[in-house]
Amino acid sequence: MASIKSSSHDEAILRARSVFITGAASGIGFALVQEMLVMPSTIEHIFASYRSLDSESGKRLLDLSKTHTRLTLVEMDITCENSIKRAFETVQACLSNLGLHLLINNAGIGDHDTFLTATTKSMELFYKTNAIGPMLVAQDNNLLFISAVLAAWNSLPKTFLPLLKIGKETNYTKGRSFKAAVVNVSSQVASLSSPRTNYFSYGCSKVALNMITRCMSLELKREEIVVIPIHPGSVKTKSNEGGRMNPGDASLQILNVICNLQLNKTGKFLSYNGSQLPW
Repeated sequence: MASIKSSSHDEAILRARSVFITGAASGIGFALVQEMLVMPSTIEHIFASYRSLDSESGKRLLDLSKTHTRLTLVEMDITCENSIKRAFETVQACLSNLGLHLLINNAGIGDHDTFLTATTKSMELFYKTNAIGPMLVAQDNNLLFISAVLAAWNSLPKTFLPLLKIGKETNYTKGRSFKAAVVNVSSQVASLSSPRTNYFSYGCSKVALNMITRCMSLELKREEIVVIPIHPGSVKTKSNEGGRMNPGDASLQILNVICNLQLNKTGKFLSYNGSQLPW
């Protein structure tokens, strides 16, 4: 197994006590869970969300949870606000006062289409899954309760930002590079300097995710919570069979970036090799 290197070329350690990974039943998400379970780290809790465990990797994820007490599976549909709320409640109950130190918004969908073939239905699905979903997962809707004028918003679910705010105060691990962080898995096709016309709906949704991430980073910088979008590379998946990397290699690269993540990187569009990409 390849090792993860720190910026000083020593073996890097993921210094976070609690991690939540969305879309962990397949692809990059599943590979991230696998690697986190064996890599040097201070992780006490790994929460892995899934929509279904019917796939081969989904069944393997279930098997992992039976043999690793640090791993907790959380059912969550990123397109459903009530499902996100239930996932939050599950994670909150497990963490108690520890809080969350790392949120990896990996869940998403991908497919090929063009400007000429895209439909309202396809665009809505891509935006709801790849942009709105990660936004809802990371929001703190307690902020809406400040004014009585906004009392009608009480039905909105609490999501994971409150746990990150607690987490940044409890991540006392020696040598840590960040207190708390949000990593949104984006794509190079979201870069406006190099658009890909054959990933129209997907690319547009990832551009939206990048804007959400950029705005989130500005609002949370004063909280010392690092927020970045990351391009995982050309990864071989069901929607990208021509990918050059397998999910395992991609997860190693992503974790290498995360292990070396510092507050001065917040709001920057990073690639899997740590380089900065143009918006």
